[in-house]
Amino acid sequence: MSERVFATEIVGLEVRTDDGRAVGTLDDIVVDLSSGEMIFLLIKDSEDVCKPYKTDPDGRKMVPFHNIDVDGNRIVVSL
Repeated sequence: MSERVFATEIVGLEVRTDDGRAVGTLDDIVVDLSSGEMIFLLIKDSEDVCKPYKTDPDGRKMVPFHNIDVDGNRIVVSL
């Protein structure tokens, strides 16, 4: 993403794959406190299209930040 946004602006957004399949909604963001980098997006209600990604203890998919883009009112995940 080239623009800056607040986490509160994107948490709760719909998440889809780059070919338009529904994935779920963004539930939270994981940040590395030592570097300040965003590491993962935590996606809840994720569909089977996110099988390649690990799941956190709450059942949310851990999608690496470098695999996403914000497109208007949704987040697009490159699988």
